[in-house]
Amino acid sequence: VVTHLKALAFLCVGENVLAHKLVALLTTSLILVAGWKLVREHFGERASAAFGLLFVVSPAPELTFSLLCLGTHFEALLFIALVLHFALRIGKVDGRRLRDLGLFGLAGGFGLYFSLLTLPATACAALWIAGHRRARLLGKEALAGIAGFAVGVLPLAWSVARIGMLALKPA
Repeated sequence: VVTHLKALAFLCVGENVLAHKLVALLTTSLILVAGWKLVREHFGERASAAFGLLFVVSPAPELTFSLLCLGTHFEALLFIALVLHFALRIGKVDGRRLRDLGLFGLAGGFGLYFSLLTLPATACAALWIAGHRRARLLGKEALAGIAGFAVGVLPLAWSVARIGMLALKPA
């Protein structure tokens, strides 16, 4: 996905460092917005402001890494934030959460395409949901989460089918 974004940036501004930095800025901004919304909804406005400030003034090595290197583990933070966001929403309200369960599964499955580091976060969040909802996590709810995960993991499955286990190794 990031490679496609870089290709689009190359088309717009040419093959140069600016293209890489524009893609890095976009993905870093997406992580900031996802984290800020997660914290605002679940912990309040003051906590989200603190999160935003801490994210923006994070240590220089993290910013250098994110703006120059674009490692896939950094982009995986977007999906980890989404997984945690949907897990907390699912745990908050009974009923009418089929959509959130599907989106939880989708974020967890598609996040695997970026980094296998999303698997422990998704697994822990799924266990927390199961423990929190206990008997209420039956039938349609479980299917919504599993279906979302199955759809999300399709790009990784397709990649593994095409090039084998090399799809799981970092470039």
